[in-house]
Amino acid sequence: MYIYNGLNLHINRQLIILASNSPRRVEILHRLNFDFIKKSPLFIEETFNKSDFLPELLPLVLAQKKALSISENYPDDLIIGCDTVVILDKSIFEKPSSLDDAISMCSKLSGKTHRVITGVSLNVHAKSIMCSFIDTTYVTFKVLSLNDIKQYLKLINPLDKAGGYAIQEHGDLIVDSIKGSYDNIVGFPTEKIIKSLQIINGLSV
Repeated sequence: MYIYNGLNLHINRQLIILASNSPRRVEILHRLNFDFIKKSPLFIEETFNKSDFLPELLPLVLAQKKALSISENYPDDLIIGCDTVVILDKSIFEKPSSLDDAISMCSKLSGKTHRVITGVSLNVHAKSIMCSFIDTTYVTFKVLSLNDIKQYLKLINPLDKAGGYAIQEHGDLIVDSIKGSYDNIVGFPTEKIIKSLQIINGLSV
């Protein structure tokens, strides 16, 4: 049984597996008092042609592939796959490849509103259950000087974060406002995931 805001969720003795190595997603699941394990997704992104999909749908497709890569070996269990991207206009900002790349990303985001989109796939393979969706949060950056950006990036590790920044780590230094789910920016849209778990719980009875 899992309790979220007074709501009891019975996941019918299924093991919950997070198909992610993200420490931020792990932290949120611990905060929700979920009993789970994490597994590295077997899907190799280098073999995937991302240009075949609209930017808004890319994290959804990646989340589905991550979940499916685990579910085949754990068919009776609930797999949670997630993927998060930052989109400015039609440009996708994934994890920067270097510090200079992170500086470039933050410079482009300075003074502008971008979208943080997380794709989520909840999968119980043996019961042919797949619940997939995206959540979008709008984030507006402050106008930042090059020095502002460099000083901020000294405080975090930008290389494992989409867009090269972390809202949960000194985000007040760079972010002016957000519209939507805060947890979605971190990479785990809690509210929608809980609602989807309710649906899956009903299907799994």
